[in-house]
Amino acid sequence: MSSDWAIAVDKSVALSVEDVYRAWLEPALVKRWMAPGTMRVSEPTIDARPDGEWQLVMIDVDGSPHKASGKYTSLTEPSALALTWAWDGGHYTTQITVTIDAGANGKTDVCLEQRGFPSMDVAQSHEAGWAGCLDKLGKLQLDS
Repeated sequence: MSSDWAIAVDKSVALSVEDVYRAWLEPALVKRWMAPGTMRVSEPTIDARPDGEWQLVMIDVDGSPHKASGKYTSLTEPSALALTWAWDGGHYTTQITVTIDAGANGKTDVCLEQRGFPSMDVAQSHEAGWAGCLDKLGKLQLDS
């Protein structure tokens, strides 16, 4: 099975570059935005270092859990990070690269690229999910 499908999702957010970077790596912040729609994240675990592992469980409104995990492959504070992503029980692992840059009007540009999907349908589903997550990230209110 080919794993050549990829997505890219971009969002400008009213957070600093440093705060966006923190939002990817601090469990209390991850919990507030890294699940699309009405889903929520229960207790994420994060070992934010190269080869460090991360894990989270997204809980759907009906209570069904969706567990994802992976490893950090690169951390370049505060401008970029890369990690692997695998769903519990899934048969593929994807690679995610996030770049974080100062944008126009005091906003921060976030670009997420994810590669290695087994099909276009799976890629498109993740693209919609990440768009929803980044919308939530854009609404975060942080006390820096």
